[in-house]
Amino acid sequence: MMSNSNLNIKKMQCCLMSWILPGLGHYLIGQKRRGLYLALGIWILILLGFFIAGTSAIDRNRDSIIFIAQVGIGPFAFVFDFIGTLIRNNDNESFKVGMVAIGHLHAIGSLSVGLAGLLNTVAIFDVLNAKENYDLNKKGKK
Repeated sequence: MMSNSNLNIKKMQCCLMSWILPGLGHYLIGQKRRGLYLALGIWILILLGFFIAGTSAIDRNRDSIIFIAQVGIGPFAFVFDFIGTLIRNNDNESFKVGMVAIGHLHAIGSLSVGLAGLLNTVAIFDVLNAKENYDLNKKGKK
């Protein structure tokens, strides 16, 4: 049996892992099925956002408020924003065609990634309150 301080340190580490890679925190505390479902749901929302809005789905200069929610997906938000900035700042106009969405497509794509970030933020807080080795539709290990 772990002491309370060791359990809290492990849960904080799992929260950090959950921010770095969505679903990993639940996987590490033994809730493998829940972690897999969360990872699939979050990555589907992220990919949907990029399919709809292209590289402009994450743009902290254009959508600074939505970017706050998008940071919930982890370091990927900063990486995708950097790559998108490089593409948008490229001088070659033919390279940019199809890479940046305008109007409603941009808004829908950005909101999809923002929703993924908010979902991951809720999942991170769920790791703090989760029971170890208690997976969906299963009794916990004793």
